[in-house]
Formats: sequence, structure tokens, C-alpha cells
Amino acid sequence: MKKSIIIGSLALFCNTLFAAPLPNIWTTGFGQGWLEYNISNENKQSLRISCNVGYDDETDHNIVFSTSSKEYSGEDLAFIMDGNAYYPLSMPTNTRNGAEAWYQFSNDISKAQKIEVYSQDKKIGEFNPTKQSAKKVLGDGLCDPMD
Repeated sequence: MKKSIIIGSLALFCNTLFAAPLPNIWTTGFGQGWLEYNISNENKQSLRISCNVGYDDETDHNIVFSTSSKEYSGEDLAFIMDGNAYYPLSMPTNTRNGAEAWYQFSNDISKAQKIEVYSQDKKIGEFNPTKQSAKKVLGDGLCDPMD
């Protein structure tokens, strides 16, 4: 009897631990100098924004959009958030224009109610983050541009 309770508890724990993320809820994590912000949608697509906050002084921030069959990254991505266009990694964030583009993207994504993702002028995904998760996880924005 005890064995079946332990096995059942472990199965429930593992299912909870490795469950797919809930759609349109921002989550965050940190590891090896990278602060990551993640969101997924009902179509099993995900957006990961990685901020270099201590990895090294040369590697820029990164953004990855993933589907079940393909990944798009950084400079290949454009966004429309609440009717405005953003190209956050079109230039390195340690340049004046790149820093301004990152700053605008970073601040505005924390307030966005609709995030459309584009690659080569084609819409490839959409997220509708909850206000509560954006406020809790993103606060007033992501990370600062690289120095």
C-alpha cells in the first residue's frame, strides 16, 4: 500500500514539475549569467527573451521564437505590440540606436496586451499576456541595453 502511494505521489510530482507552461503567462528564470523571460501560447509556440546580466561583456541579449518545428532568433524577428512596430535586435544594444530600440521594446512589452511576432514580413505567432503576469514578472521592463 505504501509503495503505491509513493509511486502515485512521485508520478503526480513529476507531472506537475514537467508540465507544459500555461499559455499567455509570463515566467522568468536565471542561470549562468542569463535572465530569461518566457511566454507560450495555445499553439505551443514560445517566446524567450534572454538578458545577458553577467554572462560576459561581449554577448548581446537574445530573443528566440520557437514553434514545434522551427526556431527564429534575434535580428530575424520584428514585433507589433498594441499597434506599434519594434525591431529590438536590428542593431547591437551597445550602440546608441540599438540601445534606444531595445529600451523602447523592453519598456513597452511589459505593458503589451497583444504581441504579434514577425519574421521576413510574415506573422508567425501571437501572444496575449495576462496583465497580472506581466506586472508580476516584467514589472517596468526587461533589462537595460548592453554597455
